[in-house]
This record gives sequence, structure tokens and C-alpha cells, in this order.
Amino acid sequence: MTPRTARLTTVPVRNRPHHPPALAVLSTLLLGALIVVPARAGEASVEAAAHLEPAGDPRLSLTTGIGYLQATADEIVYGGPSRDGELSHLIWDVEHAAIWHIEGRLKATPDLDLFARFATHLDADGYLVDYDWLGTGDDWTDRSLHDDTALDHYFQTDAGAAWTFHESTALSLAAQFGFRYTDISFTARGGDFVYSTDPTGGLFRDDRGSFPAGEPGISYRQQWPGLYLGPEATWTRDRFSVKAGGLAGIALSPSDRDHHWDRNLLFVEDFESRGFFGAHLALTQALTDSVSLNLEALYEYWQLAKGSTRVTDTATGEVEIYSGEAAGARLESWQLRLGVSVAF
Repeated sequence: MTPRTARLTTVPVRNRPHHPPALAVLSTLLLGALIVVPARAGEASVEAAAHLEPAGDPRLSLTTGIGYLQATADEIVYGGPSRDGELSHLIWDVEHAAIWHIEGRLKATPDLDLFARFATHLDADGYLVDYDWLGTGDDWTDRSLHDDTALDHYFQTDAGAAWTFHESTALSLAAQFGFRYTDISFTARGGDFVYSTDPTGGLFRDDRGSFPAGEPGISYRQQWPGLYLGPEATWTRDRFSVKAGGLAGIALSPSDRDHHWDRNLLFVEDFESRGFFGAHLALTQALTDSVSLNLEALYEYWQLAKGSTRVTDTATGEVEIYSGEAAGARLESWQLRLGVSVAF
């Protein structure tokens, strides 16, 4: 909400903890998680299907439940004097979000499963910290804090296949591949600021105040489509199973949008393709031959992507384009899910 720069900022000194990918993965593994592992069903009802799979194996399973999400989306403007060359850095945090998820899995052949997943948020608390570097040194000159930050939407969709290439009594190994799309959007309202009236002339962090409560300042959205592949292992004993897996992929033309409402400016960035990574750990306890309880932890990290910026004055229609590595974006999240699975 800094009126002197092309956008809000946020970065080096953070008032909220930011866990690097390694720590986020570790916390995910410690919390544990569960995913649906189709339970054994009754005898096959169609004799013609006997050559496709062992009699009694279910062909379809559905899982649904609720969960918990934390995420951090970084929005960066380059061309400034910070240590990383930043002019502005905004850190958008999802601090406490309830989510709902659903998954369908079809056993197409004895060795090939097809799956589709969807998750969205139900309720959430957010937070924005915004830093600007408007002077000549590498210390931030302007900062604003926004407790009244809403998660406008979050959804993730995933579709793919898992091919089992090894299976024994207790252990199965599979390769998974698919398409994932993650979309997240925020709006920051009100907030407190510290500005530097003349950072090069000695007036450094001298202007302090607050924005009008409830007044929209910035809306921000990231979109991350990507293709991935990775290994997955499942260990089973009686009615209990543990599944662990990882994935690596490439983001396909990610993008973001930043709308500064008080300044009538819309920033649209198109980024180059970058890598992303994920991991999951799941526990499943079968209650009957067709019903099971699942606890699952998931981690996701979309690497920093850089690209050009298109700035539109929404009041006049004037457009300005900054080519090259003018802006950047990054997204990190983890989820803990509890669900119920039914196999048919």
C-alpha cells in the first residue's frame, strides 16, 4: 500500500516465521498422514472381469474429508537495492485454514490406478507483510503489516495415474505421474505502516500510521499449473498400511495478478517455467472390507519463478510493460488431512 512505488512490498525482516522447504518437509513427516488404499471387497460380480484383476478386488474407491492448510506465497518486484536486488517483497501467509478434499481412484488394470483429486478451503486466517527499498541501502525503508488479510480462494486439483511395478505380500512400489493445478488468492485490508519520508536525506522510517480499517488495499493471485512424476511405496500389515511418496515436476507458464485498489493499478506477471516438488506420507486403517480411515500429510513447493510485468492503469487504460526478470513469485504449503474411504 506504499503510494510511492509500483506495488506493496515485504521481505527480509519477517514478523511471521517462514519455514524453509527442508523444515516444512520435516514437519510434514513428523505429523504423518493418510491416504486411501482400496480395501478388499466382496467377490467379483462380473465374471468377464476376472482376467483384469483378482476376484474380490474393488475397482473404485472414493475418499472425502477435512483438513488443515498452511501456506506462504511470495510476491517480488526486482530492480531495487536490497541484497537480492528487490525493490518490493510481499509475503502472503495462510496461517490457519480449514480445507475440504475429495479423491476418486479407479483400478483400470491390476497394475494401473487412475486418480483425480480436489481440495479447497472452507475458512482461513491470513496475514501480509510488505517491504519496500526506496533508498540506496539494503535496509528496507517502508513496511506495512496487514492482520486483516483474507484468503479469497484456494484450490488444488490433481489428475494422473499410478503404475505398480513391484508387489509382494507386504510391500508394493509404484510410479505416479500426472497434472496438478494450484490456485491461491488473497485480499489485504487496512493495516499499519512505517514509511521513510526521505531515506537518503536522513528521514528514515519516520512516518508511522494506519490505513483505514476494512478498506481494500491489494488483491493478489497466483496460478501454478504443472506436470509431475515420482515414486510411491506402500507397506501393509493386516488392515493397516503406510504409504510414502515424492514427486518432482515442472510448472507450465505460472502467472500472478496484483491489484492495487487505492491506486487503480493492475499488475500481471507471466513467468518462465520452473520446477516444483512435493511429498506425502499416509496412514490407512481399514475398518471393514470396504471402509477405511485415512490420515495424510502433504508438502508442496513451487520454486521461485521470474518474468515480465504488465502494468495497467484501470482508470485511464494506460499500459506499461517491464520485460525480462522484472518480478518473481514462489509458493510453499503443507496440509494435514483426515478422511474416510469407501471401496466399491
